[in-house]
Amino acid sequence: MKKFAATVTALTALAVAPAANAAIVGPTLVSPAGQDASREQAATAPNGTVVTSWSGVNGSKAALYASRLAGGTVTQLPVFSVPSDWPVPYWQTAVSPAGVTTFVWVERDPGSQQSIGQLKLRRVSASGTRGPVVNLTNPGTRFTSQPVLVTDKSGNSTVVWPDGTADEEHPYVRGIRVSAAGAKSAT
Repeated sequence: MKKFAATVTALTALAVAPAANAAIVGPTLVSPAGQDASREQAATAPNGTVVTSWSGVNGSKAALYASRLAGGTVTQLPVFSVPSDWPVPYWQTAVSPAGVTTFVWVERDPGSQQSIGQLKLRRVSASGTRGPVVNLTNPGTRFTSQPVLVTDKSGNSTVVWPDGTADEEHPYVRGIRVSAAGAKSAT
């Protein structure tokens, strides 16, 4: 019986005590209560920091929201997309080793179909400061699915996306690189 009690105690300690680099111990509310949140995503930095993002409606405007989970603490990040009457159809999130979060999203052209818009990028520093919005495409780009975003250890980002502007049934894959300083170049 002592062996059983010791085993239960050890298992309980493992279940309760977080690992040294664990960001979440159990279910944690990462979006504000009462917000209509959907289509969540998560990105992880090498140090274990997790950034979650979701499409949400707060009041009457749709936007993209995010939270950073680090060291067991949830921090709301500033809204990274421009609030709109239309939900954001596609976005991606990446976190650099330095804790800089990069977001890319398709902002719908007013009055257009869901998949027509402009691809935009914004970074949020490790301290939570929002950078400027960088336009990656012209308005009127037809997106056939979600963009893909990767960020390297220096904070440079590469974004690729299927562009169906010329031929919706046979889209091209386009790409762009954005340096950590914000300069755009071909991939």
